[in-house]
Amino acid sequence: DIDAAKKKGADWLRAKYKSAPTNFGGDSNGPGPMCMAGLAMLEAGVPGDDPAVKAVTAAIREVGWTQTRTYPASLCLLYLDRYGDPADVPLIQLLGLRLLMGQTSNGGWGYD
Repeated sequence: DIDAAKKKGADWLRAKYKSAPTNFGGDSNGPGPMCMAGLAMLEAGVPGDDPAVKAVTAAIREVGWTQTRTYPASLCLLYLDRYGDPADVPLIQLLGLRLLMGQTSNGGWGYD
């Protein structure tokens, strides 16, 4: 039952993200939901060469460079790290640095 549920969820995400957006308009979550969908697909066993995973990866690579809000930046970082392409290391490092620089004196983060 669990495997069937994972496959059903992954199939739904694959259909939804076969072409991933790079313009999120006024959505304050930006690419965050897309990153979570990509992570879910990878964790469900969808391969990196699947068209939906490729679309999500390309979109995250494009928008990741401009992310300055904590939630979207951290999710772009998590997705790219899980995807595991060494070519993404510079973007992962940039996102990590932005998160480090945004850390408050008490050890937490704000939204921006």
